[in-house]
Amino acid sequence: MALTTCPDCHREVSDQAVACPQCGYPVARVHTQPLAPSVPGSAETCKTLDQKLNEAAVMARQRGGTLVVDSRSDTEAIFTFTKTPNHFLHGVLTLITAGLWLIVWLIVAFGGGGRETWRISVGVDGAATVTRV
Repeated sequence: MALTTCPDCHREVSDQAVACPQCGYPVARVHTQPLAPSVPGSAETCKTLDQKLNEAAVMARQRGGTLVVDSRSDTEAIFTFTKTPNHFLHGVLTLITAGLWLIVWLIVAFGGGGRETWRISVGVDGAATVTRV
């Protein structure tokens, strides 16, 4: 596993990551593992799965979050989308309320309430199904 530089925030990112964990920018195409040639349609299945994962990474970036692939097989991937809180807004609210909002900010920042786990499955016909786990 090597480290590369994120083109958006210029921090170090694993070359196996779908998106930068700091800013959520999709850093690279999803790496596929070569499949046995005896499996019919396996290359198309991986291509469809890669496309869906890259679309999900772009969507996560647009929504202001990050996407982490938890597990992956030839026909299925499970990933977690984490939405980061708007720290600027919480900082302003903390100043306006003379520190009272700090409790809410800490709960939101460390509570992990913005996590969603999703599954992408690709059938033998090449159709991808995205479901929330």
